[in-house]
Amino acid sequence: MKDWKTRVVKPEEALRAIKSGNRVFIGSACGVPRSLIRALSKIPAEDIEITQILNLGIIDYTHEVLLSRFRF
Repeated sequence: MKDWKTRVVKPEEALRAIKSGNRVFIGSACGVPRSLIRALSKIPAEDIEITQILNLGIIDYTHEVLLSRFRF
C-alpha cells in the first residue's frame, strides 16, 4: 500500500483504455468517481455501454448531446 501514490494518474489518462463498443461499470451511490465521469464525457469513443446501479447526482454523460455516444 505504500506505493499507491506512484500509480495515481489523471482521469483522462485512466480513460485512454476505453475504446468504442466497450462496457464500463461505474461505482454507485457514494462510490461514484465524479472526476472520472466528467472525463468520460470528453473521450472520443462511441457506443460505450454504461452500467451503474444507483446514481445520486448529475452525470455529465446523460446530457442530450452525448446520448448518441453512450448506452445505459
